[in-house]
Amino acid sequence: MIDLAESLVFGGGHGIGLALVQRLQEISPQNKTVVSYRNKEAAQELFGLAKKNRNILIHPLDPIKEESLKTFFAWASQNSSSQLNLSICCIGALASQGKRPERALKDLDAETMLESFSTNCVAHALILKHLKALIPRSNPFVLAHLSARVGSLEDNSLGGWHSYRMSKAALNMLVKNAAIELKRDSYQTIAISLHPGTTHTQLSQAFVKNVKHKIWTPKETAEHILQVIQGLQKSDSGCFLNWDGNKLHY
Repeated sequence: MIDLAESLVFGGGHGIGLALVQRLQEISPQNKTVVSYRNKEAAQELFGLAKKNRNILIHPLDPIKEESLKTFFAWASQNSSSQLNLSICCIGALASQGKRPERALKDLDAETMLESFSTNCVAHALILKHLKALIPRSNPFVLAHLSARVGSLEDNSLGGWHSYRMSKAALNMLVKNAAIELKRDSYQTIAISLHPGTTHTQLSQAFVKNVKHKIWTPKETAEHILQVIQGLQKSDSGCFLNWDGNKLHY
C-alpha cells in the first residue's frame, strides 16, 4: 500500500481538489499537504482549512504561465521534503464559461478548442515539466492526473464533446509519456491518469441533469481516488484507470 506521507494537490481550491485536501488530512492529520489554487475567491474554503491546520500549505498558481510556475515550484521546494510521495493534479474544465460542450462539428471554434487544451492538457504538461525536479529519484512516488472516461478512443460510441474528449485523450498520452520517461530515468514513480467518476461540483452541475448513472459527491470521489492510489502497483504506471481501480482503454 502506498504511504501517503506528504502530498501535492494541484487545483485544490474547490470541488474534487478541495475534497482531496480534506480527505488527505483525515487519513494522516500529521502529514503535510501542499496545495495550489488559481482563483482566490473560489478558494475561500481552502483558505479556512489552511488557517485551522498548519499542515495545509497553500499558494496561488496559474499553471499556463511560466513565471507563476517558477514562483510556485520555488516555494514548493522550500516547503516539501524527501517524504513527498504523491502528486494529484485536479485541474480541468468541461467547457468554457457560458458555453456548452460541442455536440457537432459545426459547433467547433478555435478559441474554445485552445482553451480546453490549455486547461485540460497544457497545464498538466507544464506542471510535470517543473515537478520532475521535486520527485525523489529513489523513493516510491505517485503521479495521478485526473482525466475522464470520455477521453478514451475505444470507449467512444456517442461522439460529440469534441474539445473536451480530445484534450483528455491528449492528457492520457502525456501521462503515458511521463511514465515511460520516468522509468527510463530510473525513478521509482507510478504515473497514472484517472477517471474520477461523475461528480457533483459547481463546474458539472449544468451538465448532469440527464445523467442516468451514479453521481458522486466530492467527498465520495476523493475517497475513491485515494483508495485507487493506495492500491497501486508498479505495473500500473502508464495506465488509464477508472475510479474503482479497473483499467480503461486509451
